[in-house]
Amino acid sequence: MTKSLVATTQTAAAASLGVNRRTFIDWIAEGCPGEKGNYVISEMVLWARENKWGGDNSDDALLGSIEDEDLRARLIKERIEELQRKNKLADFKIAERNDSLIDVAIVEQFLVNDFAVSIRSAIETVETKHGPGACSPIRKALERLEFELDGGTIDLSSSAEDN
Repeated sequence: MTKSLVATTQTAAAASLGVNRRTFIDWIAEGCPGEKGNYVISEMVLWARENKWGGDNSDDALLGSIEDEDLRARLIKERIEELQRKNKLADFKIAERNDSLIDVAIVEQFLVNDFAVSIRSAIETVETKHGPGACSPIRKALERLEFELDGGTIDLSSSAEDN
């Protein structure tokens, strides 16, 4: 196991990352690891790679330039995990194309039309039996739901005041 290199000043840490001190200070504010007098180079490289340097094409050159075996192993592990996430996303897209997922538009159509018609019918039955307004809160909630599903916007925080 190789001992981690530590920069003791922001200027030295910035130079080790190939950026100027002002950029390094901004990176620290954005979450780059390190604290005054203790900037672990391998941790900063990992953070910069994930948050600033990006790009899949630099992996081979980056891995080849790293002598710290622990850091190299961590980078390889992260790359494998990234590829696994991309594979899961690809599987999801394939499943979607194969119609193995529920179409949201069909569910919304059911809610807006079929379900709403059934609820309205039940409300009318109750109101016929118990008088108009017996289901007023339910009717208002249903109207709000239909409005929202039809693409309207609604402030649900005021629903308690309407009742």
